[in-house]
Amino acid sequence: MFNYYIYRSYFNARHSFNGDREKMHGHSFTIVTYIGMKEQSEDIPFFKLEAIVSAFIDQYRGKYLNELPEFQGCENTLETIGDYFYEELRQRLEKNGMELYQLDISENPLCVYQVSDRLLLPTMNMDTSNRNYQKIFDDILRLEGMTGANNLQ
Repeated sequence: MFNYYIYRSYFNARHSFNGDREKMHGHSFTIVTYIGMKEQSEDIPFFKLEAIVSAFIDQYRGKYLNELPEFQGCENTLETIGDYFYEELRQRLEKNGMELYQLDISENPLCVYQVSDRLLLPTMNMDTSNRNYQKIFDDILRLEGMTGANNLQ
């Protein structure tokens, strides 16, 4: 069995593309994290998970992101922000025996950027996810059959 928590955070911040202050605009960002324990036999200490994620997100509340060192010299798109948040949170959680499986970030409900270093977790519904996973496995078997990789054992 594969267990994980979904923890959702919200924060308001401003950004602009290429540091153009005249085009600065704000968003109410939504961050959704999918977090599990490195040792699947352990329960996730939710209070610890919440403290780590909240402390990280709190430093960006009400800020103009372009003025922060970590976002200087880049375009500050949803993707850039999401990639940075994913990597930073992944490292912080890892130090506490947890794994960040996926991070979703959005500036509005219609546009969600998902970051993961593994197969993305099911987000629509299990039937769709199962079909997607089955297609991946079928493609692997088909490719192995074409290359004779399964005969190398």
